[in-house]
Amino acid sequence: MADADKLICEEDGLIYWLAAAEFHQLRYQYKNVDIFFQRLFGRRLHQYKEQQGSRFTLKISDIVQARKIAISGEHTVQQAALLMTEKRVSSLLVEQNDRLIGILTDRDLRTRVLAADLPASTAVQQVMTPKPHTIDKHAYLFEAVQKTFSTLRST
Repeated sequence: MADADKLICEEDGLIYWLAAAEFHQLRYQYKNVDIFFQRLFGRRLHQYKEQQGSRFTLKISDIVQARKIAISGEHTVQQAALLMTEKRVSSLLVEQNDRLIGILTDRDLRTRVLAADLPASTAVQQVMTPKPHTIDKHAYLFEAVQKTFSTLRST
């Protein structure tokens, strides 16, 4: 088993080990499956909030540290890969004039560059994921959860 396939459980738990695509398909296809996992996630989020002592007031900035690593869309995918390696990250924000225009992920590099046999000189803007979903760091965590679920349901 590869390190990426390992899961450490600190207490008794029930683990669902499914590929993301199949999981989302099941949730989309069967409303009861979707409702079950929404409620399950809601309970987990509620327990996390109680542990943090900030019930219903936990904000994105309380759990996510800002670590902005960005690149211009005109840079090459090779330059992007080098920056990702140097900074030890799996994604880069793509900006133009200090404005977010996309995101470049390991998955983008794998599926849109390597699998498509594109050269390392390909511009980041040609293979990035444009217009990523965002949320303000001062928003409440439950707003991010709601936004995520509504985004998943619309895809």
